[in-house]
Amino acid sequence: MVPGPFLFSFLYALIVYFDIVAKADRKVKTIYFHHCWVDSRRGNDYNYEVNAKKKDFMMKKTLWITQTAVLTALLVLLQSVTKAGGQFLTGSCVNAVLGVAVLYSGLWSGVTVAVISPFLAYALGIGPQIVPVIPAIAVGNAVYVLVLYFLCFHEKFAGWRQWIGWICAALCKFLALYFLVAQLLCRVLPLAEKQIATLTAMFSWPQLVTALIGGVIALLIVPVLRKSFRR
Repeated sequence: MVPGPFLFSFLYALIVYFDIVAKADRKVKTIYFHHCWVDSRRGNDYNYEVNAKKKDFMMKKTLWITQTAVLTALLVLLQSVTKAGGQFLTGSCVNAVLGVAVLYSGLWSGVTVAVISPFLAYALGIGPQIVPVIPAIAVGNAVYVLVLYFLCFHEKFAGWRQWIGWICAALCKFLALYFLVAQLLCRVLPLAEKQIATLTAMFSWPQLVTALIGGVIALLIVPVLRKSFRR
């Protein structure tokens, strides 16, 4: 039941994302090389070098903003589209996008998407509607992308080391959310018994399963995307 709608939703949204990013990339590079050519024609080597560095920085900054914004929107969109499919479908989509964000776009893009998206989901009414839970989810997401980055991002962690990093990231996210929500917030907040039972079930072992599913999908997709976009 999960693989069909999950893969369709995720891959379609991913295609839309990279189409937007590729167009932005081409536009920024065209502007960048045009200005470099103008500077070189003027014969001012110093200004050429300084302006080239500035334009290179602006190009990277523009791409970072574009990628981060679109990935955040993509994550929230997938949450909305897959909400009816249950926690395993939605959670796997969320973790897959988080994995792509940090492994393809870099650490700060991944952290930004991880932290901002729970608050956007809450504001749009598609995430948990208990306010203190939202920062806890942001922390769990941030832990996930940080571990993925430091254990899976660099080439020296290729092969079996990446898969160990994937398991560690899923475990760390599960433990962070279980401690913060099930063990801490459920004890200190004035919640009804039904709410406590729901939150405890939601933020226990299913978090481990969805983090593993999302992580493995990201690890399989990102190398293909890097080759396709030569990153």
